[in-house]
Amino acid sequence: MVYSSTFVTNGTATGMDTEIGKIAQMMNEIKEKKTPLQIRLDRFSKNLAIGIIGICILVFI
Repeated sequence: MVYSSTFVTNGTATGMDTEIGKIAQMMNEIKEKKTPLQIRLDRFSKNLAIGIIGICILVFI
């Protein structure tokens, strides 16, 4: 680790080897979970789309 107002002579890490890089890597590994509201909205939008397609078919016939 390097602190403010210090001099570094060797052994510095760059990119993904730094602490910020490690945090970024951990955030990339986290999988997003859907909330219950998102799950219900997905189900509702699927049912709504099926209903709309059904009505369109009826009107077309």
